[in-house]
Amino acid sequence: MSPALLFIPRGGWVGFLLGIRRRCSIPAAGKAVGTDERFPHPTAISVGDVMDGWQYLVVLGVCVVVTVPLEFVLGARVYRRPRLLVATLAPVVVAFGAWDLFGYHRGDWWYSIRQTLGARLLGLPVEEWLFFLVVPVCALLTFEALGSRGGGRDR
Repeated sequence: MSPALLFIPRGGWVGFLLGIRRRCSIPAAGKAVGTDERFPHPTAISVGDVMDGWQYLVVLGVCVVVTVPLEFVLGARVYRRPRLLVATLAPVVVAFGAWDLFGYHRGDWWYSIRQTLGARLLGLPVEEWLFFLVVPVCALLTFEALGSRGGGRDR
């Protein structure tokens, strides 16, 4: 694998693309020093810390902004069939929500309070629950838009 493909900026890709400076391991003069609950190394508090909690929502928002036009421009008809949309999303939310809850409570993974806004539902960040709604809807919009253009499926 190319070393360029392994490059992950310290502030994450959203912070990197938006030019947000992430905390570094060496605190700058006059900066407060704190620790993350799972990573005890000292970190400098920076503007990036404030933005870190919004990164997840920014990515989800970009997904929505990019795919919503498919409903109106290419006639995906996903939002126009709400019962079918709910019937499609319900098993996804239940299955992946249960999987995440199981893994989280078992200690297989965790969610940093610095990387989320802090609001939780059943122990998982609200952003994670939104992920289970936004990403499948975006996938459905894309699938339906491509299917309507291909003309191979009955509508």
